Amino acid sequence: MLSFRFKLPLVTESNKLLTLMLGYFIFCLLYLGAPHFSIREMEIVPSIWIDDFIQFSPLAVWVYLTQYGFLFLAIYYAPNTLSRTIALYSMLLATIIAVIIYILFPTMLPRHPIQGGELTAFLWKFLYFTDVPSNCFPSL
Repeated sequence: MLSFRFKLPLVTESNKLLTLMLGYFIFCLLYLGAPHFSIREMEIVPSIWIDDFIQFSPLAVWVYLTQYGFLFLAIYYAPNTLSRTIALYSMLLATIIAVIIYILFPTMLPRHPIQGGELTAFLWKFLYFTDVPSNCFPSL
């Protein structure tokens, strides 16, 4: 039986900030690069009953964007090296799986018009500018 074994670097207290920056860079390359390797045309996902039941709220962007801070904090303030390492590599594995799906089955949801107060509208514009429309499912 063949066995391949390699060790991934640990996320220690001393290298956690650099490792987080490298991990985010890898995430950006994979996430933003996926549409360039799609093997089929992007499909617009039709609305279903739950989409009509749960109305769009412009203020939801505030909740949505907190994920970036929480992902960072989950690794930065993890209690030990093992927890930090498992969290980082789990997030990167989830990204790799999602990117494979984005490449094989690019999907898009219709984007709502930008609404809300000045700062909320700015956040929506920023999100639409930095997000990739064809990376709809699975949501990271």
